[in-house]
Amino acid sequence: MNLDPDPKYVDWSDTFGVDAGKTFPAIYILDDDTFTFCAGDKGARPTTFHTKKNQVRRILKRIKP
Repeated sequence: MNLDPDPKYVDWSDTFGVDAGKTFPAIYILDDDTFTFCAGDKGARPTTFHTKKNQVRRILKRIKP
């Protein structure tokens, strides 16, 4: 059992829009004020942060006041 997988993974659920109610397997990195995740279609968890067909990568940055 790997308690600290690299990359870390999560199941991402959309709550609105076209994909509302769907859950997508994803990987993520949380580094200081930046959250990067890459999600794939059901059953196709990404293994890298380079997107392929049917995957999406998002980078969210916290803006400090």
